[in-house]
Amino acid sequence: MENPYISVLAGNDTILLAETRGGGLLRSTDGGHNWVSVNSGLPSEPVTVMLFRGSGIFAGTNGSGLFYSADHGDTWVSCNNGLPAAAKITTLSPGDTRILAGMDDGELFTSDNNGNFWSPLPQNLTTSPAVGGVFCEPNLFEAFSGTGIFLLKAGTNEWVPENLGLSDSTISVFTQNNLNLFAGIAGSGVWKRPYTDIFSMAVIPDTLVMKQQQGYADTLIIQSDVSWSIEGQTVSWLFLDKTKGRGSDHVVISTLSANAGNSARFATFLLTSGKAATVPFIIEQLGKTDGVPDGMNGFFSVYPNPTQGPLLIRSSLVANGMALFNSAGRMIRQEQGELHEIAMDISGEPDGIYYLRIAGEGWSHVLKVVLIK
Repeated sequence: MENPYISVLAGNDTILLAETRGGGLLRSTDGGHNWVSVNSGLPSEPVTVMLFRGSGIFAGTNGSGLFYSADHGDTWVSCNNGLPAAAKITTLSPGDTRILAGMDDGELFTSDNNGNFWSPLPQNLTTSPAVGGVFCEPNLFEAFSGTGIFLLKAGTNEWVPENLGLSDSTISVFTQNNLNLFAGIAGSGVWKRPYTDIFSMAVIPDTLVMKQQQGYADTLIIQSDVSWSIEGQTVSWLFLDKTKGRGSDHVVISTLSANAGNSARFATFLLTSGKAATVPFIIEQLGKTDGVPDGMNGFFSVYPNPTQGPLLIRSSLVANGMALFNSAGRMIRQEQGELHEIAMDISGEPDGIYYLRIAGEGWSHVLKVVLIK
């Protein structure tokens, strides 16, 4: 290598790529002993950032946008469909299924088809250069030089600042591991923040009571900002229709056999994620002589169902709370206090399936509500 001034360095198990100051892009296939020029198809502007993804390589430039190579850098093609003209790329970040490209003016774009097309993300009202992005699926963090770190939660269009604990907002580098975010600040070192300080999860109800007979099904509601999995006992009498997910969701649980015993039986589980605190929950199947009513649906009425919006909910048991969740597991309505009857109107919500949880002292039950306008 004749030009020792390196501005960008990236690699994988087989090759190294180095952007040299004034000498273009070089490649080594022998661990850095020998280097060759690999600039075919690249513009005259320097490469500012590189990303290895699968068998391909992305290269961002200072004024000509993005380029892609499928042959280890031998040739490069433009992949700027959807990006601004003369884009100055400052950061490239990989997600599970997406790629994030950040610009020197703070604009952000993502691609879910390996760079064939780019879509803009909501603006976060900063013109500071993007210095690093981190996917915490299905959410996204981005750091900006001068304005700090921001979070875009899934399903929202608002960037929320996450600068608690930082000495100042002049972020120069930004990265993550499975448990933490890390930010480098010029003159102030490296700062760490656990994901568990930011994200949370919940299971509703935390004890799901199943009937004694075989084939009974009920719904467990997962409220989560992040990807999750269910771990716990392997029991032959229960079936969970899913044990992994991303964001808020619901899990349908079925009994595979009747409980032949007189007493209830239990299975304990954990809702886990490296990004949020673990949440324990219990599945209980009633026994033949348990005093809890076997047919809880008979204690409640929801009319009309399906509905065009108006709902009248009655409970012959004393309930101390009701909550309505959409099919993604997000709570959209809640009522607290001693309740026997409540009216609500959900006509402002989109058509679909909703879950109404009614809870009292020592019991809870989930009913399905269908909205068709």
